[in-house]
This record gives sequence, structure tokens and C-alpha cells, in this order.
Amino acid sequence: MSELKGNKQPKRRFTTMNISTDEKSNKPIKRKSKVEELLGFTDNTDKILKNKQKRQREIELQREKQIQEEIELEKKALKGPEIKKHEWLSYVFKNHPEVLEIREKTTPILKHESFSNLIERSHTEVKDNIAKSDILQLVMQHLSTVGLKKSIRCLEEESNLRYENENSKKSKLVPVLQLGISNVDNIWNLSTENIDPKDEQEEDPEQYYNDDFVGLGNEDTEISIRNVNIWEEGPDSEENIIIEKELVKAGTLNKLIEKLTPPDRPKSYPDYMKSFLMCYQSFTTPRQVLWKLIERYHVPKKNDQTFTEYKTHRKFIQLRVGNVLKKWMEDHFSDFNDRLIVEIHQFIDKTLARDGHSSLVQNLRNTIKRMQKGASLEIERETKEKPPDPILPKNIWSFDLKLTDIDEEEIAKQETLVVHHLYINIKPIELLNQAWIKEKTRHRSPNVLALSLRFTRLSNWVSSTILNVETIKERIKMVSSMIKLANHFLKMNNYHSLQAVLSGINNSPINRLKFTWEESTKNDKKSFNNLTLLMSSKNNSKNYQNHLLNLFNKPTVPYLVFYLNELTIKEENQPDNIDNLINFSKRREIFQIVSDLTKFQHYHYNYISVHQIVVLLNNLRVKMSKRQMKSKSYKLEPRKSNRNNIK
Repeated sequence: MSELKGNKQPKRRFTTMNISTDEKSNKPIKRKSKVEELLGFTDNTDKILKNKQKRQREIELQREKQIQEEIELEKKALKGPEIKKHEWLSYVFKNHPEVLEIREKTTPILKHESFSNLIERSHTEVKDNIAKSDILQLVMQHLSTVGLKKSIRCLEEESNLRYENENSKKSKLVPVLQLGISNVDNIWNLSTENIDPKDEQEEDPEQYYNDDFVGLGNEDTEISIRNVNIWEEGPDSEENIIIEKELVKAGTLNKLIEKLTPPDRPKSYPDYMKSFLMCYQSFTTPRQVLWKLIERYHVPKKNDQTFTEYKTHRKFIQLRVGNVLKKWMEDHFSDFNDRLIVEIHQFIDKTLARDGHSSLVQNLRNTIKRMQKGASLEIERETKEKPPDPILPKNIWSFDLKLTDIDEEEIAKQETLVVHHLYINIKPIELLNQAWIKEKTRHRSPNVLALSLRFTRLSNWVSSTILNVETIKERIKMVSSMIKLANHFLKMNNYHSLQAVLSGINNSPINRLKFTWEESTKNDKKSFNNLTLLMSSKNNSKNYQNHLLNLFNKPTVPYLVFYLNELTIKEENQPDNIDNLINFSKRREIFQIVSDLTKFQHYHYNYISVHQIVVLLNNLRVKMSKRQMKSKSYKLEPRKSNRNNIK
């Protein structure tokens, strides 16, 4: 019994074989035990078992090696090719456009502040932090919903945390992140995917995760947009609306929407609607306006109304809502992103069609189709006459072609075509809340900024081109050429480029060239003085404004800076809100300025674009700094110099 208790004794008794010695080799010979003989073991059977065990070990080793190779391949795939640090971002954006899309929604291309720096931070103290393991589980659950299983395995390996698999097909990470940004009021065009809009009557717009923050341009504004149903706002009072001389001065968003969709039609209504639709993005978003219009559509019955009175009252308001939607899309279709269009379609199909507004349904559907096809609803005043032939230099196909080789009239035509294209694409949102000035919102004003840049480059080109002429005789010719260019811009009603040329000629390094101006022709000096007087800023640019009054149904490019200055004065001298109500009188004045700037957008020039000249104009780069221009000017005509000493 004591032998059986030992750890090795039972195995020895079971496996021990009779061993004898080979007489020739003196090596031990293994003999089978009686147990092995009874079980049928042979020498061949023993070899088979050993080979089988060996093969199993080899298979296991091969499998382990294969798994290791797969892991290494996945790591290499994730790591990607060897690239330089400065090329890393370009590589990621090229191979993963979805990353670029997210980046552009949070940190625009113009290097503005990132999304994390712009969000409205909560003042609530965070007492309980989410554990890292829970965060990783959320991330892996999200990866699982989009089918990235290899990424999950890599995370498991790196974190030593096993993913707790769930059967949920919807990501839990997305709603958690959305909750963190639900109160953001100043981010542009941040959209959320994979969230299907519900019936407009059931879902609270505040809880519908923000997909469009475009429109809240003034980060310093603290206008309260209360989450109160428009029908629960109550009657007009000093707390929700201020009216002076039958015009809305200030009000809550609910009251402004209410005045936008009245059952009757007051005299001031057309101007009010235009002002609202053009300027609403200075205090709210397109999405919020759509939700409020839908709220307004669902008219409740008053206790003192008969059913007939209620039906009549409801019909007028509902038709007004539909007409506002139609006008909104016709005049400002760029306000609508794809998601908003989907919501409008749902409103049309589920609500308007159900309520029997068949004519309105058809009108809205047709409007959406036309606008999506890009068909303008405005009548474009384009001449049907044959365009004039371009004035081309003999060396138009030469690689050495310069702007100074080209006739001044043709330069004016080509520059006018380019700046006019930028001008007609200016949207009202580019001009609200001084978006073109602030780093956080400059991305909203691409056309305004492009026009400003062209103004600066053209002006600098004029100055540097005059200064690069060494002899006074040739310099006088160059000044004359620039004055001709300015006059051509005037004939084409391109006041933006006209002022750019005048600015270049009036630049102090040019203006101080005493002998150059003295020897210029009387006609050139008179023409230049007349142009300068026309574009003078005295008396609030009265001459320029009066000149524009004579332009009707003519293609025009207004002088942009004049309107930007006017908008800046209005923005800085008037508050955005009055007693926590939206200052609508300020928006009405801004509407007037924006309207004056954009009223020529529907008229087009009848010129032929010349690619070679446009390329030269687009690539205007002046290497001379202001200091270099000043130095060159004094070199050409030094102080207290005699005419005899000037070339």
C-alpha cells in the first residue's frame, strides 16, 4: 500500500517493461509487459502513436505560427507603409476620406480653432469619471457594429481587455458623444449619421441630435432660444415681443416665427419675410426654423372657436407655412443640406398630403426638384447678342506671355468675369456677424475672402508694375495704361476692380513720384481725378451710391469693401439682443445692406473667357513688400532731386 501512495509508483507498475540486453550490441532490449501483450500493443503500434503525437505537436506549432503571422500582418496593415512625418496627414486623408470629412467638420481647412475649443463647456462638476475599461468597451462595441473585427482584436491585445460581445446592432458610442455636444451653438455643419428622423409630431427638435449648427455665427451673442412650443408661448407681451410703428423691433424666436406666418397679410409682411429669411442665421439655424414652422403648422383649437372658425383659421396658417417654405427654398436653397431636404420631404408626404393640401404638396415637390437640378427661379437678364471677339496679343500661345502684353480692355474683361463669378456666389450667411473677420467663422465667407484677396493682389500688381519701369518716359506710359484699365472697369460697371486699380495708383510709393505725375498728359490726370472723385469715401461714398442708382438691369460688380464697412458699423454699434429678445430691427438694417450688395447677382456679362489671360490673373503674385516698394520709389525719384538727374 505504501508503494501505491507514491506519485511515481503506479505508473512504473503499469508501464514497466521486461528489459534484457542484446548480446552483440550490449544495448537494452525493450520487451512488452503482459498488460501490453493482452491489449494488443506491438512495436508498430507504438511507432504510430508517437508519430501521431508528433504530427499533432507540429500542427499546433504551425497553427500558432500562422496566428502570429496573421497578427503581424494586421499590425503591418494598421501601421501602413513607411512615410515621412510631414506626409502623414496627406496619406491618411487620401486613403481615408471619412477622416478628412470629420476633420473638416470640426477643424476647417483655414486653420481655425478646433471643435473642442469652440464647444460650450458645461459648468457642472464631474464627480464620477467613466472607467477606461468602460470606454474601451464602448469603442469596441462601436467597431463591432460597423464590422471592424480585426481592430477589436488589436484593441484586445493592446489593452489586455476582452470584448464583452453584445447582440446590439446600434452603436452606443455615438449617442454618448452626441449627448456631450447637444448644447453646442456655434459649430458649423456638424452632422450625425445613422439616426433616422422620426415623425415631426413626436420628436423634440432639441433632442434630435444637432446636424446643422451652420448659421449661429456670432459666438458672443447670448440670445435665448427657449425650448417652448410655439403654441405655448402665450399672447404678445413685453416679455416676448416689442413692436414699434407696426414693425417688429425684437422678439423671441417663437414670436418671430409667428409673425412670419400670420393668418392675415399686413402691409409690412413682404419686407419682414425677406428680412427674416436672409438674416435668421445670425441668431438661429435652418433646422430650428424648420422645426418651428412645423410646430406652427399644427394649429390647436381654441376653446372659444367654433369648428368652422377653427378650420378657416388653421387653413390660412397652414398655407402660410407652406408658402414660407416655398419662398425659403426658392431664395435661399443653399441653406438646405441633404438631411433638411429629407425632413421637408417627410413633412410633405406625412403631413401636408395627409391633410389634403394637394396643390401645396405639388408646388413644394416641384420647387425641390427645380432647385436640386440647379434651375434658377429668377429671370436672368442675359443678352442674346453675340459676345465681342476677345482682343488677343500675337504671343497669346507663348510661355512668356505677360499681362503687360495684353490690351487693357481685354484684361478688364477677363478680370471682370472672374470677380463677377465670385460676386454672384456670395450667400447672405457670408455677410452675417462679421464672419469674414473672425478666425472662427471665416470659413463661412469663401467668396467674400476671395474677392478681398483679388482686390489686394490687383492693387499690389498695379503698384509694383509701375515701379518696375526704370525710365520716366516708360513709367508715364505705364501709369497711363493703368488709368485706361481703370476706365475700362468703370465702363463694365466693375467697381470692385476699379477701386483696386485706383488704390494701386494712389499708393504712396506711386503718389510721391513727382516728375512722373508732372509729365503725365492732361487727359490722364483729369481722368484719374474723376475716377478718384467717383470712388471717394467722403460723405459715405455719396458719389458712388448715386452712380449705382442709374444702373438698372445691367451686369455689375459692386465695390465690396464699402458694404463690409457698412455691415461692420451696424454690427458693432447695435446689440444683438434687447432684454434677452432677438434684436430684429438690427437684422432689418443688415438686410437692407446685404440686399443692396447682392441685387445685381442675377445679371451676367457677355464676354468670352480666355484661359491664358485668366491663368495670369489668377496667379498674380507680387514679391515686393511695402518697404521694398518705398525703397524702389526713392531710388527712382530721390528726395529733392532735379529733373535732370532722373532717367
